[in-house]
Amino acid sequence: MFDFSFGKLAIIFALCLIVLGPEKLPKLAATLGRFAGQARAMARHFRSQLEQEIAAEDLKKELKAADEAIAKIAALTKPVHTGIAGVVNEVSNSIDAHVSGMQAAAEAATRPLDISAVNEPFVAESMPTPIPETMSEATPPSVSTASTDPDKPTLPPA
Repeated sequence: MFDFSFGKLAIIFALCLIVLGPEKLPKLAATLGRFAGQARAMARHFRSQLEQEIAAEDLKKELKAADEAIAKIAALTKPVHTGIAGVVNEVSNSIDAHVSGMQAAAEAATRPLDISAVNEPFVAESMPTPIPETMSEATPPSVSTASTDPDKPTLPPA
């Protein structure tokens, strides 16, 4: 900034010594030294505050980016959470239905039986006739199925 050589500094020192005298020059040098030290301290303080502000701004940017990432993750996981909640509700409803069915069955099992229907006579005509499984088993009533096998009974004609 300033281009002072040793010769120029010696000339300035000699002029100050002549103008101020030997008594005031040490006091002036001490005062100038204190001002220079205070200026350096102020510059250091200013630099550290500026660095702190820059670091705080960087932290704010990182915090904002983290908040955006959290919001994206929450948006991505919301359908999964909703789906899981639906499955949990379905399972809970199914369990409730099974529990209520089991409770109803337990209540029915502990109730006394109504035996008034047991005293009615059994009527065979009310029973349905079985349907043959194959056409070979089905025979018309007019056809005789006489068998030569003695263990097999024959059907009487209708």
